[in-house]
Amino acid sequence: DSLPSSLPWNVDSLSIKMHLETITDRFVDVERTILDKYGTIEWKITFTGNPGQSPPGTGDVDPLVVTQLPDSSGRINTVVVSEIQKGSTGLSGSFLVDFMGSSGKREIFFNEP
Repeated sequence: DSLPSSLPWNVDSLSIKMHLETITDRFVDVERTILDKYGTIEWKITFTGNPGQSPPGTGDVDPLVVTQLPDSSGRINTVVVSEIQKGSTGLSGSFLVDFMGSSGKREIFFNEP
């Protein structure tokens, strides 16, 4: 998903979470780690709820596209986006259940209420 607004380079985790959840229909957990004295920051974003997926945390999300504006000296630093774990496949299809009743097996769809 393309996010139309920008955030400061050193924004806190909660602001990233709120930004992603406002722009998309997804739910995320965000961890922020400062790696060195120069302000290098690592973000770990976990998608915990994806629309149309069952159970809610399943589904695969395309890698985020992140661009950084030039810093105060005019340099554009490289932003690296890495997928740590591929999203899982959600439930689908149906199951046959037999409660040993007179009507025999019953087909139950995964998303049946």
